[in-house]
Amino acid sequence: MLFQGRGTLGVNLTGLSYTLGNGIADENGSGGSANKCGISVQAGTLVLAGSNNYQGTNSVASGGVLEVDGSIASLVTVNSGAALSGTGTVPSILNGGSVSPGTTTTPHPTLTATIYDEVAGSGLMTPADSP
Repeated sequence: MLFQGRGTLGVNLTGLSYTLGNGIADENGSGGSANKCGISVQAGTLVLAGSNNYQGTNSVASGGVLEVDGSIASLVTVNSGAALSGTGTVPSILNGGSVSPGTTTTPHPTLTATIYDEVAGSGLMTPADSP
């Protein structure tokens, strides 16, 4: 998938889960112009399984889950009531919600992040199989 232009793809999957198995690029991440696109998970679960080199920032709103089982190339902001999970690689996390490495079917893996920061101590990090 290729994002063109600037902006944010809003994903609202209330009560659903959707997996993108192929990677996503934008013009910047594929060697083009400085346009950057990102993803905002507003509800439900979005699973990014491929190698995603788009350069825009990502956010997860309350009630949303972003599961990274491949890799992404930009910041993920996890807001209060939201979650980031998966077994992949994320370069930077700003956590105000919940970060849960792994998935319900892969309970003790590693979610790799180069930079991890909590918003005023409000973030929570727990394994995906915790009660």
